[in-house]
Amino acid sequence: MDGNEQLLYTLAANVVGLQEGLPELLGNPHSINAWHQRRMYQLIQPIMEFGINDNWLTIGDSGADATALADAGIAPSHIVASSVSTALLERLKNRGYLSGIEVRTVNAECIECPTDGFDFVLAKEVYHHFPRPSIGLYEMLRVARRAVVLIEPIDFIGRPLDTLRDIVKSLLHRKFVQGEFECYGNYTYRLSLRETRKLMTGMAFSDMYVLLFNDFGNNSGGEPLSNHYQMGLHRLALLAQDVLARGFLMSWGKAVVVLAKRPLPDVLRTRLEAAGFTRHVLPENPYLATHEVAKP
Repeated sequence: MDGNEQLLYTLAANVVGLQEGLPELLGNPHSINAWHQRRMYQLIQPIMEFGINDNWLTIGDSGADATALADAGIAPSHIVASSVSTALLERLKNRGYLSGIEVRTVNAECIECPTDGFDFVLAKEVYHHFPRPSIGLYEMLRVARRAVVLIEPIDFIGRPLDTLRDIVKSLLHRKFVQGEFECYGNYTYRLSLRETRKLMTGMAFSDMYVLLFNDFGNNSGGEPLSNHYQMGLHRLALLAQDVLARGFLMSWGKAVVVLAKRPLPDVLRTRLEAAGFTRHVLPENPYLATHEVAKP
């Protein structure tokens, strides 16, 4: 690891460790921001229901991911909540949260865990924080037995109104970050669905499932759900983005991506497709066929 990489990891750990207060989902559960978080967790409900007896590892967790899994009925003893710095997670445990859930320091780009050590790995809105995201994705796939579940902003694909959305987003947040560098020190790597399909194909994995959706946020996310004006604005913004995305005028903003290392059981595949996921069956590598290679 060179000097720049070490600086990035140290900066990321320090920023995470200095975070104070509770995640919105725990500290302010009736806020608009918490509503947005619950909306995203609801999208993976079919997976959580199927994996209720499986072992889960969360990556880059503020405590909200592990809490969502436990709320879905997964036994706390089957959940490991991890982050590059566990300072926030430890504070949550000291305050009575994450009861029975193991907390572990994990650098997602070098996970100290056996291959297939967990049934599912959940990484929600954290991939784009990695200094070397492709390495992190390979590592998560290595330690997952069934699948890696990503909830991520995705690359725009060049539709007409994408630039307008960037301008509106900058105005709403009252800032413009040149080059998209974040306070964690990393460059923002939005997930590319096309490149992820290539990666999965190259690794000879079977298929992936994608659910596209949009999100919206402004500086009023901390307002209560009873603020009807702000809730109306958020719902209208989501509806407008959905209409434009379906009309091919704007790219979708986020996606739930399920990367299956092995073919998923029929019951889970059926649930995912019923929930709106699109299944991408990946081509088989003919050179990995089980037949004996002919001798020259």
